[in-house]
Amino acid sequence: MSRVSFRANASGTGSVVAETSETCADPSASLDLAALSEGNLSLQGMQRLASHVVRCRACQVALAAVVQDAHAVDSTTKRSCGA
Repeated sequence: MSRVSFRANASGTGSVVAETSETCADPSASLDLAALSEGNLSLQGMQRLASHVVRCRACQVALAAVVQDAHAVDSTTKRSCGA
């Protein structure tokens, strides 16, 4: 198992970085998180990631960083996250 270190460029805000001492055994999770942050995650990928995040603390931390970055982008463009 390796430590999760996740980086992705997302919509002009720079890199999303989430590091935790928790480990993740699923090699596809970081790819799914990167695709999500870039807006390119398929429906199948979303379902796979959702199922994984429920039981993986490391990926919960990384997902929170992606969501926080998406909110920052929406805040700078004055768009609602729900829109």
